[in-house]
Parts: sequence; structure tokens; C-alpha cells
Amino acid sequence: MRWLIGVAGLLAVGAAPAPRNIAPATFVEWKAADGVRAFRSGDVTVRASVSGKDGDSPPAVTISAPGVPALRIVNDDAMANFASSIAIGPLVRGQPSSVIVQTYSGGAHCCVHVAVALRSGKTFRLVDVGQWDGDSVAWPRDLSGDGVADFRFVDNVFLYAFGSYADSWAPPLIKTIRGGKVVDVSTDPAFRPLFVADMAKARTACLGAEPNFAGGPCAGYLGDAARLGRFDAAWAEVARSGVAAKAGFPDSCNERPKPNPCYTDFATGVRGFLRKNGYLR
Repeated sequence: MRWLIGVAGLLAVGAAPAPRNIAPATFVEWKAADGVRAFRSGDVTVRASVSGKDGDSPPAVTISAPGVPALRIVNDDAMANFASSIAIGPLVRGQPSSVIVQTYSGGAHCCVHVAVALRSGKTFRLVDVGQWDGDSVAWPRDLSGDGVADFRFVDNVFLYAFGSYADSWAPPLIKTIRGGKVVDVSTDPAFRPLFVADMAKARTACLGAEPNFAGGPCAGYLGDAARLGRFDAAWAEVARSGVAAKAGFPDSCNERPKPNPCYTDFATGVRGFLRKNGYLR
């Protein structure tokens, strides 16, 4: 995947229809069948169109504001036949509006690609927030109280790791934009309540699961617990319940080349997985 980026004066952006006013921080959908459309909130206008000749072409989005060079972005991994989501609003308290664009690559789950046209002074700057399996994300909220909006995702590394997508449980993953870069802030104590709430739900799913399907929810439960410094107590509970004895695990011993160590049971597998992904030391 790559983003194609241009600015007004270098790329012709074409004529746009009269923009439709939309509420701040509210996503609207656009797809190829809608034709060229423009949306406005405050002083920011977003124009959506097809970058090529048909809906199989990637969507092209042009963002503009008075006194700011327009930014045109094209995600060549997406198709305009699939709906794109566009929203305009401030991401930092007291700062002017930026733009979030979500495009979809197709497939049963994957992937929603999230991009931000970050307003910084008299420029819009593209910040790639990454590809995410599942539904579109909500407009980010300031969850920590520091005045900067936080994106709440689920940690995609848990999906399929211990079972099917439907049997997986992925803990929260919190990201924010600092200095124009996307930063993982999940370990910030300000977000502990999110993991406490998710851990309670994951615990119920883990301990109540059929053993053959317990790997996913139990891995999510133990991931939440590890984030909170409660892994040992949570593992003791899972071990006593007996569900871990038959739970699925990353069968790394069948990989080529075989890692050292490789995992032959849920107990070692989940610990190795959580260490690899930064949940345990």
C-alpha cells in the first residue's frame, strides 16, 4: 500500500460541486456511485472523487481551507466502489480542524485504512494511522484529559492468534498523534479504566467458554491483566478453571524456520505471545 500525495498547483483538482455542510467530528460516507461530492465543516472543505475512470480506481480526497495549500491524497490499496468515511474536526483542544479519511480494501474483515490530514499552521500534513481489521473507527476522543484526541482500536495481533476471528478477543489499543507521528499510548495509566472494563468482559468469556474455543478469550483476558500488572493472578484463575488445558495456542513448532523456543501448549504459548507483543517482560 502507498499513499499518493499532491498539493494544489501541482495536481489539477478539478471543479467541485457546492459543498454540503456537515457537523464537526461526524463521519459521512462517500462512494463512487455518488459522483463528485464536497463536504464542509467550519473553514475546511473536503472533495471526494474517483481517481481513475471507474469505481475500481482508488478514491481521491482533496482537503482545503482558506490560506492553506490544498492536499490531495489517494490510497492505492482501496477502491472507490467501497464506501469511504470522511469527517472534519479538531484533534487538539483549541486548534483548527483536521480531517480523518477512512478507506476500505475489501475482504471479509480487513482492512479499514485510517489517514489524517493534520492541520499544522498553514499546511495539511498526511499522517498514516494504519490498517485495521474490522469496522470503521469512531471519531477519536480525548480519553486522557491532555487535550489531544486518542484513537481507540483493538490490538489486531490477537485476531486469529488463538482461534478463528469469531473466537478471538482483542484488548484495547490506544494511539494518538504527537509531533506529527502516531504513538502507542496504551500503557499510559490514564487508560487503565479501559483495560479494567475490558478485562471484566474477557474474564467472563474466558471462564465460560468451551475449552476448545477458550484460547481467544483467555488470551484477551490475560493480555488485559498483563497491561494492569495482574497477569499472575489471572493466570492462576485460568489454570484452576481447567479451560487452558484444551485451549488453542500459536502452534509455532510447525513454523519454518522453527523458532526457539517454540510453543507446544497454551501456557507457554500465551506467555511467549504476550512477551513478543510487549505485554509481558
